[in-house]
Amino acid sequence: MKTPVQPSQSSSRGWNAAALVGAILVLALLMRLSLISRTAVLSKDSYFYIRGAEAFAARGFLSFGLSRQPPLLIMLMAALMRLGLQAEAAGLVISVTANLTLIPLIYLLGMRLFEPRAGVFAAALFAVHPMMTRASVEVLRDNLFFCLFLWAVFCVFRALDQGKIRFWCAAGLGCGLALCTRREGWELPMAVIVLAAVRCVRGDRAAVERYLRGLAVFVIGLVLAFAPMTVVASRYGAAWRPWKGPVSYFARHWCRGRWRDADVVKERQL
Repeated sequence: MKTPVQPSQSSSRGWNAAALVGAILVLALLMRLSLISRTAVLSKDSYFYIRGAEAFAARGFLSFGLSRQPPLLIMLMAALMRLGLQAEAAGLVISVTANLTLIPLIYLLGMRLFEPRAGVFAAALFAVHPMMTRASVEVLRDNLFFCLFLWAVFCVFRALDQGKIRFWCAAGLGCGLALCTRREGWELPMAVIVLAAVRCVRGDRAAVERYLRGLAVFVIGLVLAFAPMTVVASRYGAAWRPWKGPVSYFARHWCRGRWRDADVVKERQL
């Protein structure tokens, strides 16, 4: 027979897990700083975004093949360049910060879905995994995208648990910003709509009204995130639209299997 866990024991375990996550964060930061100091090459995608940010900062126009790409990373890099950073340094600041932010998000999701120990283990595995460590010091959209995407997923779980409107709004904002980073962000709104529909079918009238209200707030947050970005990007020559071509994109890149070689690297030419 299981011995019931006392509230004080549960609180102590929570504090211990939080302390472990803090130690993991410090270790991950040191590993990434060490890798930045020793890395002499960047992937071809990193080179692509660095040159694109330089062109955007210099001419105020999304050129260099980026006019059809979600523009959030390039615009953030250009904003940091206005503060005096070089394009590569700006991209690394964004990538490393987003990658480190993923560690507590992974812990929180693991704790929500399983238990604190599972969250700590998942966060530690992510922090020291060679592939994730290497990706954190590349100027890529992936770190920023997954940071925003997992934040939105976490807020959806909190909204489902607590039913508070602010979590639905935060989930919509996070998902909308993820859409401004990569087109794969459309997966979460589709999943939320399906989940809300299932909950509505199984719930009573009050539950249906609650989920429909939360879904409406989620959509409003989504639009509030990507609508201003769409207007700003169009002023700078972008042909990108968040609602444009998600079906054809997935058909082209997943069904046909058009993968780019991620192992090809270029020497830094900055």
